[in-house]
Amino acid sequence: MDDDKREKLREYLRNNRPKNRVNLGNSSNNKENSNKNLEKDLNLDNSNLDNPQISNNKTKSNKRDYDKEPLIVKNYSPLLTFIFCLISSIIAIFVILLYKDNFYHIAIFTSITLCSFLRIVNNKNNFRIFITNSQIKYIANSKTEKMIFVNNIKNIKWCIPTDTHLVEINKGVSKIIIYGGILVMIVLFIFKTFVALFILTIPIYSYFINTSFYFILNKKYSFKFYTGLIIYGKDDDMIDFLPKISDYKKIKKYFLAKKGINLDFIDTKFIPLEF
Repeated sequence: MDDDKREKLREYLRNNRPKNRVNLGNSSNNKENSNKNLEKDLNLDNSNLDNPQISNNKTKSNKRDYDKEPLIVKNYSPLLTFIFCLISSIIAIFVILLYKDNFYHIAIFTSITLCSFLRIVNNKNNFRIFITNSQIKYIANSKTEKMIFVNNIKNIKWCIPTDTHLVEINKGVSKIIIYGGILVMIVLFIFKTFVALFILTIPIYSYFINTSFYFILNKKYSFKFYTGLIIYGKDDDMIDFLPKISDYKKIKKYFLAKKGINLDFIDTKFIPLEF
């Protein structure tokens, strides 16, 4: 190769080598930038995928496991029943002594009050509703008196706060009691008008006792008379109880989650007996 050709080749290489270095540098930078952009996109996609999963996990973690953390609600209906019986007995004794009526009325009312009082004392007013994911138990002094499986719940209603769930009375017997009561009232109106009028006042003063007790219990006044809840299970099993407002909100949340039932819109059971 002659000198002219060598010189031209050196000049060509000299002129093109820097450009190649710049291009190589730019291409490597471009590759680095593109890789960084790809990593950002991948991280963004992963974060978008993870967010719903994280929110779902948070939602699941916020859901209460009632087997690990049961909902325990105190039942105040036995205490209300005792107060009602006590006041009824005092009024009855006063009226009977005032009008010198038969003393066997005193014995009847006193016996009812005594039985109610003994139940309160024996159980130390320790009446609880124990609610888990699958069961609802009525417990007195750590002893299960009634149990209903959640899957077997047929209905939930408002009711008069009493201990009717402890009395096993079928519908036939209930009809006899109701019709018999109506007949007795008719006879009393004919022969003992004052006694009949006295009996008719029972719902009136029981309403005042109920509303007063509700105010003392919840520090809030309500005109509702049917403040208890009754749960119907399989084979006419039932559990009724009187909760505080704070407990009622927890129970409402439970049934919304488990059964899709809003307790604010359930029906009312007007008569304590099955009819």
